[in-house]
Amino acid sequence: SSSGVTVAEHTTIDDSVILAEALIGRHCCIRKTILETGCVIPDNTSIGVDLALDAQRFHVTENEVVLVTPEMLSQELPYVR
Repeated sequence: SSSGVTVAEHTTIDDSVILAEALIGRHCCIRKTILETGCVIPDNTSIGVDLALDAQRFHVTENEVVLVTPEMLSQELPYVR
């Protein structure tokens, strides 16, 4: 992960790239995901677990990697500390 990343308790992150200033809530599961700078992931969120569901709100590559941007999360401005 990059600098300025905050990961709350009881969250697992596997095979993922988390860019700067991301905030990941409690009880999340993040797999094979690229989180762009400034993403705020709410508590109890799973990404990379159900690719059909992920494809409805994020971009899923041919290699089943999920790309998440702040815009996809309806977050207009990146999270700033």
